[in-house]
Amino acid sequence: MKVHTVTGEIDTSELGYTLIHEHAVTCCDWSMRMCLRKQFCEEERLLEMAVTQLGKAYAAGIRTIVDGTPINLGRDIRLIKRASELSKVRVIVSSGFYHQEDPWLVWKPKEEIYDYLAYECAHGLEETSILPGIMKCAVDYRGMTSYILKMLGITADAAKKYRLPVFCHTIPELKQGGAVLDIMQEHGVPLNRVVAGHSGDVDDIEYLESLLQRGCYVGLDRFGTVTATPGTTLERRTDTLIRLCKDGWEKQLLISHDYAPYTGFVPSWKEACTNEALENPVNFTYFEKYAVPMLLEKGLPIDTIRRITNQNPRNYFEGISL
Repeated sequence: MKVHTVTGEIDTSELGYTLIHEHAVTCCDWSMRMCLRKQFCEEERLLEMAVTQLGKAYAAGIRTIVDGTPINLGRDIRLIKRASELSKVRVIVSSGFYHQEDPWLVWKPKEEIYDYLAYECAHGLEETSILPGIMKCAVDYRGMTSYILKMLGITADAAKKYRLPVFCHTIPELKQGGAVLDIMQEHGVPLNRVVAGHSGDVDDIEYLESLLQRGCYVGLDRFGTVTATPGTTLERRTDTLIRLCKDGWEKQLLISHDYAPYTGFVPSWKEACTNEALENPVNFTYFEKYAVPMLLEKGLPIDTIRRITNQNPRNYFEGISL
């Protein structure tokens, strides 16, 4: 089966070690970029930063990343393509929208918004011939508002029409995954083509297994991020992964970091663009360098780890029955 990347279509057998949710270059508001220019970020330095971090990923054996930057989160397809070409890491990119209620989307009819996504899926992103390999949508702390329900339905319709898998940003401590799966199912998206994203931010095994029982994938995709939410330390994240494997769910787990060389949120550009910032251990290689040794020490077989990093992403993109 084929999947689209920024440098061309490849067979899913070529995916290799795949990170399911990253941001290859940036999450960086276009209005800020256009109006503030180099005060907010400098394009060539941004590219250098991305190539440096993707180069580390390639050296660590990572061959493909899925870029989860949708239209209104600063996606820059040309920079992503250049970074992929220079680093040799294949990048699968997303169509879709993030969760914020942009005024230029709130009032538009769903048919018009659907047409935006359909055009990208059929013709290419940002007036290029590059096609998305995945759809991205999001639910955040405001929950299932009328706007979010509209956007989830539109995304699901595009995913069904163009036979693309879906990654949904969720807040797992609010247990939003089930409602997301309901909407995807109602719109005809097979649940084995859906990732309930950021699920590893909790170690609520009952909640996580309630999603897995429905046949979706769960994204353990923020390795390296530690918050006040229980379960986000490396120790707890690895324990959650091991418990899910012990319970028989290893075929439905996907790994990542949700990392971006520059997010546009924090830290500031002046801090983020330094060489010192590029040495931060939290990058595309964190799981491989820090989580894998801990998982092995705790007794998880290397074959299971490699299934999660290599075979599961392939099965997800192929729509293999679970």
